Amino acid sequence: MHEKDAHSAATGRASKPMPRTAEARARRSEVDRRGKDAQLGSNKSFLELCFCTRKILMESDFPALLDKEFLS
Repeated sequence: MHEKDAHSAATGRASKPMPRTAEARARRSEVDRRGKDAQLGSNKSFLELCFCTRKILMESDFPALLDKEFLS
């Protein structure tokens, strides 16, 4: 939010930002932290899924089937 002085009230424009409260900053900081944690968790889950999928595929007959298919 912005405070309006007499000139900006007449023109409909805000002139200077209102000071933010510590509580509002803390809320934004918490939301930012949760968002970053969620993103990190999502990236970690994706990498774990890729690793597990690769491990399963390497231990299966799938690589041999691919080699046979591509070498034919």
